[in-house]
Amino acid sequence: MPRDVDHIEIRAGLNAEGDRVRDLVVQGGYNVAGLDFDWSDIEPYWLVAVVNGKIMGCLQLCPGKPVGRMELLSVEQGLGPRGRAVLVKGLVYDGMAALKFSGSQAVACLINFEEKGFKRILKKRGAVVLTSGNLLIRRI
Repeated sequence: MPRDVDHIEIRAGLNAEGDRVRDLVVQGGYNVAGLDFDWSDIEPYWLVAVVNGKIMGCLQLCPGKPVGRMELLSVEQGLGPRGRAVLVKGLVYDGMAALKFSGSQAVACLINFEEKGFKRILKKRGAVVLTSGNLLIRRI
């Protein structure tokens, strides 16, 4: 597995890639493993970062007006700091562009306390902390 990356492809995730996206989300520390969700229908709400033909990162897009959201940023644990930074930056920038294209005037996102790089990238681009708290999940 590459520790760093020089070239990544950011693109929309495909339904057939739902299991890989789920695995990355679980690696990212999100407690979805025991919730038995159907991950076979993820289009067009996920971006994936592909390195050497393998999905190494993902980001969920939740288009909305006036505020869209980017959630569940997850990156392969085996990447080195530079590779991780490149993937996070690519996913975040392309995510913001996709939400803007869909009509969002602003983007909001919950960031795990461990994801300091994600927060740093957004703050460098003018984001401010709106609130802190817990994100809860319940099956509906």
